[in-house]
Amino acid sequence: MESEVEEYVTLFCEGDGSVSLDGVGYPHVVFIQKEKDVLEYIGSVIGSGHLYGEEGGVHKLCFNGSYCLPLLEMFSRHVVSVHFLSRLNTLLSAFGLPLASLHPLTWSGFVGFWDAEGSSGKHPSVAVYQKDLDVLEQLRSMFGGGIYGRKATYREYIMYQWRIYGARARSIVLGLSEESRCSSKVARLLQNFGVADYFQARNRDYYYSHKEERQEYNKDNWQKHREVQNYIDAHPEVVDKLREEGKLNA
Repeated sequence: MESEVEEYVTLFCEGDGSVSLDGVGYPHVVFIQKEKDVLEYIGSVIGSGHLYGEEGGVHKLCFNGSYCLPLLEMFSRHVVSVHFLSRLNTLLSAFGLPLASLHPLTWSGFVGFWDAEGSSGKHPSVAVYQKDLDVLEQLRSMFGGGIYGRKATYREYIMYQWRIYGARARSIVLGLSEESRCSSKVARLLQNFGVADYFQARNRDYYYSHKEERQEYNKDNWQKHREVQNYIDAHPEVVDKLREEGKLNA
């Protein structure tokens, strides 16, 4: 499996999945989503798993027992959030596998996370929802936007959302629409950003023949975002100076 696919699958599980041990120490990995097509894709690239659910409801792609071990090892190579890392290391330790450490978020990982927990709005905007802040804070540092929280309905925890609007959101829309595996989310995304006829308007032969070129462009663009953020993190005095000169918002 290519590294980009592993990143996608890992972050999808971080967003809308689980890794666990039952009462007798039997491992389980579950991917959950209303969109059946994305779970069918994940099952096809992994090559196993059982898909459950009914049309119009929630679907689950489940792995049990020894089928989980290759997935746990794959997750260990790309895990991003502290909460998922803690759960993952519990299982890795139980089976005598090397413990994992945190990794930076990648473009392919972002697409997987958005497929799991993302949405778009009519304003227009791109959003991702999650109980934990780790991935959302990385998204804010890479793309901008804001993080907002409110108590989840009938729940005791705070649900956070990262949301980005306008031109900055448009800069990632086409990349998402081309690499997302959730057809209904892509349709809403393109409609909300006024490009619902994007795929019909483009020459399909060109679109498919330049797939690798477009994916490479998205990866390069993501890397540029990360390089800028790494420089900012390493040189806070530059940011402070710009803020003092009134060139940045406080």
